Amino acid sequence: MRAQNLLNSSIAAIVFLILLLGLVHAYPNLDTHIPQCMGDGQFSFTLRNKDTEPFLLKNTQIVMSHKDLGTFPVNGYWSRDSIFQQTTTSEVATYTSTTGNLNLSGTYEGALFYNGCKSPPCQELFRLEQCPAFRYSCDVSQLRIDQCFVRGNELWIKFSGLNKGQYEKLTPEGSIAVSIESNARTIVKNPYISGMTITKDAEDSYTMRIARDGEEKFYDIELRIWNCKDRLEIEPALCTLNRKPLVERKLNASMSSQNATVQPGSRPEQPSQPTRSTESPIRIKRVRTDDTENTETEPETIRENTETPPTRRTVAVPEQESISPIFLTIIFMVWLIALMIVIVLLFKDKRA
Repeated sequence: MRAQNLLNSSIAAIVFLILLLGLVHAYPNLDTHIPQCMGDGQFSFTLRNKDTEPFLLKNTQIVMSHKDLGTFPVNGYWSRDSIFQQTTTSEVATYTSTTGNLNLSGTYEGALFYNGCKSPPCQELFRLEQCPAFRYSCDVSQLRIDQCFVRGNELWIKFSGLNKGQYEKLTPEGSIAVSIESNARTIVKNPYISGMTITKDAEDSYTMRIARDGEEKFYDIELRIWNCKDRLEIEPALCTLNRKPLVERKLNASMSSQNATVQPGSRPEQPSQPTRSTESPIRIKRVRTDDTENTETEPETIRENTETPPTRRTVAVPEQESISPIFLTIIFMVWLIALMIVIVLLFKDKRA
């Protein structure tokens, strides 16, 4: 009878041990490192897993808090799908938030929550100090020309996207650098043009009107954010009303060169080679309208093609086949309890 009770106690001890080990595993061994915030409302930090069991990062949620904003969730992406302790590469992943998550200056408190946790607190805390405010960002600027046309004695330019995706808002007056090329004048990145007015049509949508100089024929129109005018890698908003007669100019220049008199004993002048432009190597897609200029009806809305930014890819980490320390612990405890039972039974037989 005593042996049966001892066996039952041993089984109960094994069950309790298994439950205890499962409860211990409910606490992933995670650490956060190097939290930092950027000037465009982004932040990042690294997460390290000291356990050999893979920790899936897709099951996490990150929440931030600020004294003036309260608590709010954020969006971002991980550099890996899972982390586990095996090599220095596999155990660490970096989280980077999207632009515009932290817009006010000051200190932010962060918490990383993970699903599958069986006992609280189920979170890792981190802190971001002295974060700058999110100023107007040239990198996320989405300025575009929706329409450009001539109506009467005015050039009309309908544009939008000045403040799209921005926390700090700009007013169009003085914030738009205008470049115009026509048969009468050339204007380069000027925010104030004589006879120019800007009216608001809708939220973040405006109409710019510029007085026409007599029978002026407009070729190319370009708009840039004034603060971003020197960032050549950023595409401007473009619209073309009429084709600039470049072919005709080159033809005339070539004919003039051929008709030039050559002095005896002198070598004919070689045509100059075209020089490369020092402008940005980005090919600009232009918005074109009809070649007709004087029209009283607005042409159809012409929009630029927007390209979807490349998505970031994460590299899946294959799970390594290895014997878990927990499994080894369970086997050892079972073997130890079985040995104790055998010793007790042998001792009982000797006494009998």
